[in-house]
Amino acid sequence: MIQPVRIPPRRARDPDEAERRALYLEFLKDGRADGAILMEPARDDPHVTGMARHYHLVQCSEYCDNQAVSHVSVDNLAAAREVVLTLAGLGHRRIGFIGADNDFMSTIARRQGYLDGLRVLKIPPREDDQTFAGRDYSFASGVEAARRLLARPERPTALFCISDVLALGAVQAARELGLRVPEDLSVVGFDDVEYAVMGHPRLTTVRQPCYELGRTAGELLLTQIQGGPRGRAVYLPHTLIERDSTARCAVGS
Repeated sequence: MIQPVRIPPRRARDPDEAERRALYLEFLKDGRADGAILMEPARDDPHVTGMARHYHLVQCSEYCDNQAVSHVSVDNLAAAREVVLTLAGLGHRRIGFIGADNDFMSTIARRQGYLDGLRVLKIPPREDDQTFAGRDYSFASGVEAARRLLARPERPTALFCISDVLALGAVQAARELGLRVPEDLSVVGFDDVEYAVMGHPRLTTVRQPCYELGRTAGELLLTQIQGGPRGRAVYLPHTLIERDSTARCAVGS
């Protein structure tokens, strides 16, 4: 019988991580679980590669850069590029980016999609229009990151944030600086978490099919346990949900 085993993200400040990981591995080693779905492995996590040599593993949403281990996710790069092109369609040419200081594949792909979108538009990327929040995507770090971009005289007219929590932090930073969202600044997040529609303005964001991601991960794992192939990469469709935090650009950029 398969038991869910969630490997937590790597955090330097967490002294119990190694102990927890060892505990989870025991479920596989002693036969209490036939396989595991990993939710948050880092891009270069060596433990995933090592575990995959001996156990059935599938990665869901986040995944390490190892083609031998199956994973299911959305196409983060394509989604981020769509965000940039949509903002450009609203007249924005100065589009800022707020990432996170971590090594997750989604973080890397979303930034690359942002840069690809600018390249398609023939807009040279500006280093001072890009900044990084904390590795844990906290609201406070989103506020601080947005302040760095918005306090400058030549600020972006739109921001793409790689998570909704960071985007909500950006909305707060804009308010503190006397900027209106979306009249003075358009903001887009990623994930479509419940908080995205709890306040005003409701957040424009990229929706991930969470249920389908989990179901597909389970199907991949069952297939693998039953002798099916390893190393499959499955990308599910995302949806850009346009709400109140984006509008046509009203200032020169």
